[in-house]
Amino acid sequence: MFRRIAVFLMVTTGIAGVGLVNAEAAQASGCTIPPCGAVNNLSDRSVQVRWSNNNNGWTYAWVDPGRTIGGYFNDKRDVDYWNVPSGCTGYWTGQGDDWQHKVGAGWQKLRSDQTVDVVAITC
Repeated sequence: MFRRIAVFLMVTTGIAGVGLVNAEAAQASGCTIPPCGAVNNLSDRSVQVRWSNNNNGWTYAWVDPGRTIGGYFNDKRDVDYWNVPSGCTGYWTGQGDDWQHKVGAGWQKLRSDQTVDVVAITC
């Protein structure tokens, strides 16, 4: 009896439908509760990023100059890394940072609660 009432309430209030409608989007995003990792590209070069949802392998994307990828309030992706190409140097700041960080080539980890502003990539 309790199960019938619970199912009835879920259907009539739309709770069950929300899960069905958004199942694909939730799987694709990996970010259901803020904050989530994001990369703002303030540089003049495209920046490669990657993320993994539930250890299902990496998803790769490029962030064009002036664009943002990731973040709960943006596209609900939780970006895990951004890449500095071989032979290049990356410069970035983060929320609350008063200084610019300098990093070498390779994948740069960001926390799930971090938004990274890629300021420049020089090669």
